[in-house]
Amino acid sequence: MGLAEAQKTVRVICGTQRGSVPHSPDLGVDWLDVIDRPLSEATRLLVLDVHQQMRVHAPQILITKVRVLGTNIESGKVVLRVYWTLSTGSEEQVTLI
Repeated sequence: MGLAEAQKTVRVICGTQRGSVPHSPDLGVDWLDVIDRPLSEATRLLVLDVHQQMRVHAPQILITKVRVLGTNIESGKVVLRVYWTLSTGSEEQVTLI
């Protein structure tokens, strides 16, 4: 797996609502689970979910850090920055909105 494919995989897994893909209902992060939770609890749940989903669906990609950079309550958007590595050992990052 190359860097571009790995980055796309991280974006797809982290940007997909769990249950929204009919042939793969376990794929994705459960974004709906964090709605209306306090920010600290929502952050903790999102970070755990990202780690778990990546271990299950893309074990060749190691998540080194997940940061919630911000939220926009009016638009309902959360900005995540996901840091990851491949077997090459160089750390990459992807920001998801």
